[in-house]
Amino acid sequence: FLKKIDKFLSTYTSTMLKSALLWAYRGNVQIIEPKRDVYGFQAIPGGYFVNGFFQKKGFYGYWWCSTEHNNKEAYVRGMDYSSSLFINSKRPKDYGLSVRCLMD
Repeated sequence: FLKKIDKFLSTYTSTMLKSALLWAYRGNVQIIEPKRDVYGFQAIPGGYFVNGFFQKKGFYGYWWCSTEHNNKEAYVRGMDYSSSLFINSKRPKDYGLSVRCLMD
């Protein structure tokens, strides 16, 4: 399933999944990105929760993948407010990230 997601993400920009609301501004200017949320995914920048605090809400959205990297980390996909590129990374499993269920 991760390979299918990566294939999709390599073809499209993150803008196509971002909600039109709640993303941070660049400076004092809201960036109007073309083709925003064309699939109805409504990606919201929930940031992450670590060490008892919410971090980067409004700036980043991270979603867990079902694939583990090892027993302490799992893969994530994400977006940030200032880019149309996807974030492909891994995070410790004790981080609080968003979850979105997708049908294969």
